[in-house]
Amino acid sequence: MIMASNIAIERLSKDNYDSWKLQIEAILVKNDHWNFVTGAEPKPEVTGDADNATAVAKWISDDQKAKADIILSIHPSELSQIKNCKTSHELWTKLQNIYESKGPARKATLLKQLLFTKMTDSKNMNEHINEFFMLVDKLKEMEIEIANDLLTILLLYSIPESYENFRIAIESRDELPSPETLKIKLIEEANARKNKEIPTFHDSQRALYSEKKKYERYKQTESRQHDADGKRNRNNNHKFKLKCNYCGIFGHKASICRKKQENKNLMLNNNKPFKNNSAMIAETNETKQKVIFDTVLSCVDSQRNIFCLDSGATSHMCFNEHLFTEINPIDDTYVKLAVDKTVKAIAKGTVTFDVLVGNQTKGITLQNVLYIPDLKNNLISISKVTANNFTVKFQRNHASVINCKNETVLIAKRKKGLYYVTAIVESVSIVKEIEQWHQKFGHLNEKDLKKLQAQNMVYGMNFKPNDTLTDCKVCIQGKQTATPFSKEPKNRSSQLLSVIHSDLCGPMRVESIGRSFYFATFIDDCSRFVHVYFLRSKDEVKSAFLEFKAYIENKLNCKIKTLRTDQGLEYVGPNFDHYLIKNGIKRERTCAYTPQMNGIAERENRTLVSMARCLLLQSGLPMKFWAEAINCAVYIRNRCPTRGLQDENQTPFQKLFGKKPTVKHFQTFGQKAFALNKQPQKGKFDARSTECIFIGYSDENRVYRLFDSQANKVITSRDVKFINEFENTSNYEELFFPEIIPKEKEHLPQKDKILSSDMDSESKGTIQSETLEETHPPSNDQITDYPYIGVGSSPKESKDSDINGDYTINVDAPRARGRPTKIFTGKPGRPRKQYNIKEKIEEAQIALEDDIPSLKEALNGPNSEEWLEAMQTEYNALLKNQAWKLEKRPRDKNIIGSKWVLRTKYNADGSIALRKARLVAKGFAQIPDVDYQETFAPVARPGSIRTVMAYCAENNLEIFQLDFIMAYVNGDLDEEIFMEQADHFIDHKHPDYVYKLQRSLYGLKQAGRQ
Repeated sequence: MIMASNIAIERLSKDNYDSWKLQIEAILVKNDHWNFVTGAEPKPEVTGDADNATAVAKWISDDQKAKADIILSIHPSELSQIKNCKTSHELWTKLQNIYESKGPARKATLLKQLLFTKMTDSKNMNEHINEFFMLVDKLKEMEIEIANDLLTILLLYSIPESYENFRIAIESRDELPSPETLKIKLIEEANARKNKEIPTFHDSQRALYSEKKKYERYKQTESRQHDADGKRNRNNNHKFKLKCNYCGIFGHKASICRKKQENKNLMLNNNKPFKNNSAMIAETNETKQKVIFDTVLSCVDSQRNIFCLDSGATSHMCFNEHLFTEINPIDDTYVKLAVDKTVKAIAKGTVTFDVLVGNQTKGITLQNVLYIPDLKNNLISISKVTANNFTVKFQRNHASVINCKNETVLIAKRKKGLYYVTAIVESVSIVKEIEQWHQKFGHLNEKDLKKLQAQNMVYGMNFKPNDTLTDCKVCIQGKQTATPFSKEPKNRSSQLLSVIHSDLCGPMRVESIGRSFYFATFIDDCSRFVHVYFLRSKDEVKSAFLEFKAYIENKLNCKIKTLRTDQGLEYVGPNFDHYLIKNGIKRERTCAYTPQMNGIAERENRTLVSMARCLLLQSGLPMKFWAEAINCAVYIRNRCPTRGLQDENQTPFQKLFGKKPTVKHFQTFGQKAFALNKQPQKGKFDARSTECIFIGYSDENRVYRLFDSQANKVITSRDVKFINEFENTSNYEELFFPEIIPKEKEHLPQKDKILSSDMDSESKGTIQSETLEETHPPSNDQITDYPYIGVGSSPKESKDSDINGDYTINVDAPRARGRPTKIFTGKPGRPRKQYNIKEKIEEAQIALEDDIPSLKEALNGPNSEEWLEAMQTEYNALLKNQAWKLEKRPRDKNIIGSKWVLRTKYNADGSIALRKARLVAKGFAQIPDVDYQETFAPVARPGSIRTVMAYCAENNLEIFQLDFIMAYVNGDLDEEIFMEQADHFIDHKHPDYVYKLQRSLYGLKQAGRQ
């Protein structure tokens, strides 16, 4: 708040321009400065005389005062935008341009906000209505008027579902009320609900609530009807003269008789059978033990981790099996509910969970808890609690459980008349810990996961040895493969860097957040440690190898002796070969059509891509994070067991660096994280942390890679808090890493490489990773190749072609990346990949049919108005171009039909761009030599177009592409052609007339030639 002319107003910020404008305008008017701000009182022209000089000086003084009033009412954070303004009018105009933009984007934003404004049950009705009409006023200022009926409907459907009855009552009227009237009605309805404070129940719960209200009304009525002597007032004017059939007293019904209720309670204490809507009875088959608890628990929404305190229950009960740390089956114990429904308790055990008490976390253990799967709420028995020397203290807003040391161990909040406590899921049980580690380790198989803990291969892992993994849908979707071929024995190098396997994977369909399309892996044959580099184009592979060689040789103090790759052109070149020879590195290249010879790299790539696919599916992150998922998969795989090592009790990390890795810092890929904000310019009351998404590990000790979606960048931080929430995990995208992109489309413009590092600090190496901010040295965790490994070679070729006879690997699909059949050396290369053309054509046809609805489907569908608008646009364009004349139907002429062709156009991101309608002629009905003569039309050959484009690319020239609207309609017809009128646009005065075409239309035989 600031004081302007002794009047306090709010300072201008990003969110309060409208209210600030009204206040500052009033201040300026009060001080007689408003005309200076609006420009109504311009600066006097300088003439040189004394009076003029005085007037100019006074104008400048008043204008500066107006400017000062405005500046003093602006928050300091907004002053940088207007610091160069010299006059108050210039300052005011600048503020209007900033905060009162009237462009199409601003209009669209406001309209979208108005359409999607929704009120929640916790929001105040007055606030919601003010926000709604503030948007309406802003649109009016932009000359966008919305009809009253439409405003009423928008306001009516912006309120919560709890107002459904109110909405139906309004809609049932003959006429809709005005927006102002509806606003008043909504405020009255909200106030009435607030005063009554009636909780919202489901239909099945209303009977209990009504019964409770009846009993309360009975107590109030009875107290009013007794006089001081306890006698009844039997005045004939009394409204209620009925006699109770239960107690015989006038003034109430038997359904709300207090004596009847008291007798029922006595029967309950004596274990006599009765029916009651406010209690449930559980009894066992053998012991007939009564377990009683209140059905009012159904008023609380069923939640798996919420416990309700129940003074009527004689046993703890739970329906969430995952909360049990110990559970044992029992003889069937049936629980009979008051609604004549029987549920069964099938087990009994111990439930352990944590709760918050103030700022501290307390551990709670409940023993002998009945496991009832069909129960809707978890119950804590007060009688069981007090039997163990605990005290339960009920207060207005909460209940406390106090131990014998007078310490509060549990606090239950009061909601809807019940006291409930929420268990902290992360600490509830270790039943799910193996599944959590399964997710943290990128969906590693159960055998290797248990081996890590059993063989003490890592630090920080803890789960029950007897726990098993359930069927994992993510693993099935991400790892399912064809049946593998039989395996042949292979020899492994005994020295580090003796043999390096390398391969390239890509291009991917989606550009990564670091602008890469490929990744290359380098794998040490001895340790099976993987390094990965992300590349913009294929020709960056050689540079990646040079960086990898410099890093790893310096790290391990030994030299690379052999480089094994496939026949890919990315590894071919005189300069690269000369470099290998100069550094004494032996080059081994697989034979054509035998990817099994480079099987270590091929299989490792498939494993990594499968894990990355699982990470993306699990997290729900979009495909652009594929590189971060690959990078995280490499980091994980280097700390997992592998059959390639002779000593199976070591991970690649330990084999390479000589020490066990730690996994205490492992987190689940894609989960929400909060990084500490260490920016020095943050305010005292700004948030201390930034909400991010965990996407991997950095090269420093316990430093995480996080994606800040607000700033759209990758950050690193060691001060991170994680929570078990994910982004959009409900919808899995179709995630795969295709290598089968036609060679014509495979070439991509080369840009600067985006190379960065990610690794554990213990390795002191690098993980080649994606980043938007900075470049790091090469990586310690690296990977390569495609999701499908192999080429189409015959079994005979696979056996005859081998390097040293020991590098054959089994793959799942005999396929390889498409390559040209000839290379510059003249040697035959790999064949193009065998695409399933028939399947692709069928898929394309299905997609095409979905986007081309018939006229009937379009006009009867949900987008009928959009299609009508598109048809009207096409029809108007044809009329404007004088495409036809309306004439009487000739008797001796061939009349062809017309048809509407409808199609949906899409943007690059998949969103709908527009609905396109085109009126075409049914040219197949034309008669040769009558309706047309020749159909040949000269067109440019595709080869010529490619030649021109290649020439422009070679000489760095610009290419401009033009699109002629209604191109076919520009051609005049030489023949006399008649066509039926367009459907849905038939002339009502002349329905039997036809079009005599004057211009070419799509569909005519000669349209391309004309």
